[in-house]
Amino acid sequence: MSAAWDSIFSSGFSLQTGLRAEWTIGDGLIPTNGTEIKREYTNLFPSIFLSRNLKKNQTLNLSYSKRINRPNYNSFNPTIFYLTDFTSQVGNPNLNPSFTHAWEMGFNRQNFNVIAYYNDTRGEAREILTRLSEETLQYNWRNLDHARIAGLSVSVTPKITKWWELQVRGNLYHKQYQSTFEDVNDIDVGMTTFQGRIGTSFTLPHNTRAEASFEYNGREIYGQYGSGANYATYLNLSKSFGSKMTIYIQAVDIFNQLRYEFFNDQQEITT
Repeated sequence: MSAAWDSIFSSGFSLQTGLRAEWTIGDGLIPTNGTEIKREYTNLFPSIFLSRNLKKNQTLNLSYSKRINRPNYNSFNPTIFYLTDFTSQVGNPNLNPSFTHAWEMGFNRQNFNVIAYYNDTRGEAREILTRLSEETLQYNWRNLDHARIAGLSVSVTPKITKWWELQVRGNLYHKQYQSTFEDVNDIDVGMTTFQGRIGTSFTLPHNTRAEASFEYNGREIYGQYGSGANYATYLNLSKSFGSKMTIYIQAVDIFNQLRYEFFNDQQEITT
């Protein structure tokens, strides 16, 4: 159930508010071991969006919303799955949904957009690696106590000519995770990360479009885990045949630069 209210003021302000009520009922059964998973809870989710139109096609926005993220059913499954002879994976029937308070402030002017944001999340679900013995490891889903992320996103899409356009996007943000456990080391980690993309596109004759882009993702953390920096270059070519059909050709990582690295400093494991 939801309700919304919109209002436009003569001074150029626009206000949108809303309130959503959710009643959730979940009932699951694992036939192999008879485990029942039951959930029932009610929550309210308010939201507010305030904007003001400035001069020269400029807009200033401010918003707040409360959000929910529910774990999927595989995360609940307590059946042990063996990934290798020494590593297993198991779900958590006691896993709860996570709730996020999200704030955003943005400025937009034609082909320029900047957004400052802050998210405060309680109960984010993450896989936690537990060392069962000197040789065996187990992944187990847990709710983290507290996760925060604050960042600044900027995008610019200047049109150089009628047939040539640039796209530049950057996102700089800081993540912080905190949680306590009884069987593994507590989590209290933070890291600042940058993600960026530079692209260019060309409109060619005969309904043909060519694009080239370079993407970079910096070193990042996800609770107990982290990923190393990676980058790659992409090429795309498309041709449209009226409004009925378009053919795409894509070349991914043309210089063979893309590498993925995952690490767990707590358990001294790198893959």
